[in-house]
Amino acid sequence: MIAGLTPAEYESAGARTRVHKIEELDDGSLKILLHGGYSDAKYVRGALNNETGVKTTEPEQCPGAVGILMQFRATGTRDNPLTKEKAHRILSSDQYIIVMPGA
Repeated sequence: MIAGLTPAEYESAGARTRVHKIEELDDGSLKILLHGGYSDAKYVRGALNNETGVKTTEPEQCPGAVGILMQFRATGTRDNPLTKEKAHRILSSDQYIIVMPGA
């Protein structure tokens, strides 16, 4: 048997959101680049915001990108810093997010 999905079902439960890059910036924040729309970016943002002390900016579309690429920034606190490795670990543990190799 084959169980087909409607476009709405695929959108809500389809492919995992791909995080392409986690970049450490000079100001101590992280820039998260992902493939997907606004709702995908909000979901990834929420996974990071569940961590104590983490704050994120509003997602925005990457200017000049081919396809649908979104980006946002995330920061931790002095007592609970958010490193690239920690963000990678948090995002990789979510069943609906895949962090691409080399991110």
